Amino acid sequence: MQLFDLLSLLYAFLGVRALWTLAKNWRAFTDDELTAFDRRLASEIAFFVFIPIGVLLHELGHALATLQVGGQVIEFHYALFYGYVVPVGNFSDLQKWWISLSGNLVSIVLGFVPIALLAITRKPWIKYTMLALARIQLGWALVGYPLLTLAGFHGDWRTIYGTSWLLTIPLGVAHAALVLALWLLDRSAFVKRWEVSLYAGARDHLKQLDNAIAARPGALDPIVARGNFFASQNQFDLALVDYRTALKIDPQNSRALYNIGQIRLIQKRYTDGEKHFRAALARVSDPALGARAHFGLGLCIYHHRGAKQALPEFDAAILRDATVPEFFFWRGTARRALGDEANAQLDFARAEQLGEKQ
Repeated sequence: MQLFDLLSLLYAFLGVRALWTLAKNWRAFTDDELTAFDRRLASEIAFFVFIPIGVLLHELGHALATLQVGGQVIEFHYALFYGYVVPVGNFSDLQKWWISLSGNLVSIVLGFVPIALLAITRKPWIKYTMLALARIQLGWALVGYPLLTLAGFHGDWRTIYGTSWLLTIPLGVAHAALVLALWLLDRSAFVKRWEVSLYAGARDHLKQLDNAIAARPGALDPIVARGNFFASQNQFDLALVDYRTALKIDPQNSRALYNIGQIRLIQKRYTDGEKHFRAALARVSDPALGARAHFGLGLCIYHHRGAKQALPEFDAAILRDATVPEFFFWRGTARRALGDEANAQLDFARAEQLGEKQ
């Protein structure tokens, strides 16, 4: 048994587990409240249940193309997340190219099917499952599998892009254009807002925030509030747009600067995060926000430049607000990294005490 066949057993187990979880939570999953748990389960169903169907149809596409050009299929191997077809016949280069391309065309078409279904269903859980399936299917068919093959693994795209320049150039241009168009569409504000609107309670909340911004043109608070909402839904690109809009109105807005720093910290873009935390500190008047900005700055420095440079920022955060457990925990972590175990233990103990009070 090949390694991939053994891995398919694990894949099958995870698929059964996803279906079992779906069965146990069917009523909650299929209601109109799309929670974070529902979104995670929908992604698992798309990956572990629907993708194997796509793999099977992919291999059938190869088999049918082989028969179409007068060949025979002497082996058809299918193992849920991968497979292969062994064709025999007196094939021309063009016929070999067509046999290799056919299965991938099936995969690409299958990726657009769930997109079409988005327009004819109203259930949020179906929409999100179809969205997850389209992303996975098209991402693998158009990017993942071609890159894997071109990186040296045996696969269809070696033949597809290695047959003739007359085929390779126009196909490559079309391929790149399609990937770019789908990437831009998926990253567009329209798609991201639509996706957020599927989440439990998000549609009404977002509508209220939009109305508040429209009712108070130029006001900063509703713009920042909408950015905070997007950030809470992990839609950081949308959040950054609102925070930057706020900064265009008021470049001194410390809350927007701090929030951008927080996003950059989450994204592990520590240099940019440090810049925005410092800018927030230069403008902040709220002691609590100042403490948080020192702490965020300390985390960026810790991860980017080390514990020694970060320690003064953790000290400053605690000086401004000595009630936050994580401030002490991270100062203890920095002290331990610097070999100051005794004071590190004191910080960890204080963090635990504060945590128990909350």
